[in-house]
Amino acid sequence: MAPPLFADFSKNVSDILSDDFGDKKFLKAKNSTPAVMTGKVGVTSETSLSNFAGKLSAKWKHKSGFALDKVAFDAKGAKYEASMSKLAKGLVVKATGKLNMNSPLDTVGLEFQDDMVAAACKTDTKFSSAQASLVLGHDGVQVGGGLVFKKDDGVSDYPLAIGYGDQAFFVAASAEDKLRKFGIAGKYVLSDELTLALCGSSGLEFSKGSPNKLELGAAYKVNGTTTAKCKYAFVDGQKSGNNPGSLEAAVNASPLKAVSLVCGLAIPLSDVASVGSYKYGAGITLG
Repeated sequence: MAPPLFADFSKNVSDILSDDFGDKKFLKAKNSTPAVMTGKVGVTSETSLSNFAGKLSAKWKHKSGFALDKVAFDAKGAKYEASMSKLAKGLVVKATGKLNMNSPLDTVGLEFQDDMVAAACKTDTKFSSAQASLVLGHDGVQVGGGLVFKKDDGVSDYPLAIGYGDQAFFVAASAEDKLRKFGIAGKYVLSDELTLALCGSSGLEFSKGSPNKLELGAAYKVNGTTTAKCKYAFVDGQKSGNNPGSLEAAVNASPLKAVSLVCGLAIPLSDVASVGSYKYGAGITLG
């Protein structure tokens, strides 16, 4: 199994504990146009059901390897993410910017992946910040690290991570914030239907209001179109002091081929008796 990019080191765990949860309320529609210059244009529109603010995005890929991975339009303007592959095996050139003359190019970067190496680097066009990372993987073991550079601060961080896993489980340990903050992540596929996941981070300070985080959850595949999730989430460091956390649940269902429904509920343990303190989210995706 090829190693992931450092930014995605524990993504297989974080996705379980983040996807579908939250209090976002939205209506999303996806569509694709007929081929334009040998590539279809994928169009996505999303409307918030809380304030009815909307945004529109599109993507397009050419057979040469050039792709507009995302062009997003909202009230603030338009911005894009573009990439070029097929220059060399495993190599992708990336760029981001805004669709205006003031900032047509914000960042440029390179990514490279093969069976044993995943490397990435990125800088802004003003050379005020840059970051680079490398992950090596072999026989289930993956080891990675990165450097974050800022013009005013020099090397601002040098995160590290090590992990091991296969199709049934994954465990990882990490350090960031100049080795002052430590993290753990893991998942275990208990059966074809049930997967358990754990993720946490701490600066090893446990006084009132210290920035510690813990999430423990499970994902259960009810059937081929429905997945249910639950988790306990603890995030400390808030100004109000210690936070006992919350219990959260989410369901993702696809009753029809082009219809996806998602809903979530969060119950704060500090105020279980007050239904008004509960947070919920709901979304519909068409296409």
